[in-house]
Amino acid sequence: MKFILIMQMCFIIDGNCSPVFENKKKYETYSNCLIDSHIQSLEVIDRLGDEFVNKQKPVIKLKCINNITKVFMEVK
Repeated sequence: MKFILIMQMCFIIDGNCSPVFENKKKYETYSNCLIDSHIQSLEVIDRLGDEFVNKQKPVIKLKCINNITKVFMEVK
């Protein structure tokens, strides 16, 4: 079963969230997806920089879903 990483950034300061980002990479296992999700979120925080992160207080939501879950979510 293949897994897809879904990410979304929200901000504690104002409660706004960015659009959901779907990574195009397909992961063979849930654990590979989960590990990479944390690596990618650390890279995002690093790119944003300390000043922005400390001021805006972003939170990155991460989900690893399988293709079956994705199809179900699209039907809703």
